[in-house]
Amino acid sequence: MTGTATFASWFDTYERVFRDPDSLAETACPNCGARTLRMIFIVRSHEAENGTAVFWCDSCRNGLQPLNAPVARGGERKIRGTETVPDYSFVLDDGLE
Repeated sequence: MTGTATFASWFDTYERVFRDPDSLAETACPNCGARTLRMIFIVRSHEAENGTAVFWCDSCRNGLQPLNAPVARGGERKIRGTETVPDYSFVLDDGLE
């Protein structure tokens, strides 16, 4: 699978991984099909319940624009300022393009 995936397919994938962060390693990128998706939650403290969700593919460097979100149960947390996020292209909502 290669091509330009829609915002809807990216967001559906985000929601599935959000519900089960352990499935991240086996989930295919909606754009390129690689199993190299990353999801981190940038937080102010390890106890924070909300943060900034960042979701991208390490292979094709596409992903969702970072968004304020609750931290997924079992999701990877990074204290703000310690995160390493590559420069990647945002998949935008069709209504915003």
